[in-house]
Amino acid sequence: MGLTETAARDAGYETTVKTNDMKTWRSSRTFAERDAWAKVIVETSSDKILGAHLLGHGAAETIHAFSFAIRHEVSAGALADTVMAYPTFHADLKYLV
Repeated sequence: MGLTETAARDAGYETTVKTNDMKTWRSSRTFAERDAWAKVIVETSSDKILGAHLLGHGAAETIHAFSFAIRHEVSAGALADTVMAYPTFHADLKYLV
């Protein structure tokens, strides 16, 4: 969803990229996930989310939160401060941004 790391840099954005291997996280273990991974690209100066790429149980649902944030320019900090149900991948958003 959104820009890839390469596309963001090619477009001139200064970025902070956070990559997480989440297979040992509780949300992944709850569903016996063997693969769970996330990469989030944020514009450093504005804290604007430029792109997010997710793999694992719940990724198909969790990506909607990133889609909303990108479309409506919700900052990474605001997304991180939002309380989500636990234990779910949504609850892990605060660690992904």
